[in-house]
Amino acid sequence: MDDTGAERHETGVTGVESTADGFAVTAGEETHAADSPVLATGASPRNWGV
Repeated sequence: MDDTGAERHETGVTGVESTADGFAVTAGEETHAADSPVLATGASPRNWGV
């Protein structure tokens, strides 16, 4: 956890479902509850030289 109070999990997400309380994020065998999940795809900006 960092100074924002958010928990950080670095793993591959296999599913995200809407629930009555927010979201259920599945990663392999584990499911995590989240109010507002932030999914990072790992994409990076590239300079195309155009």
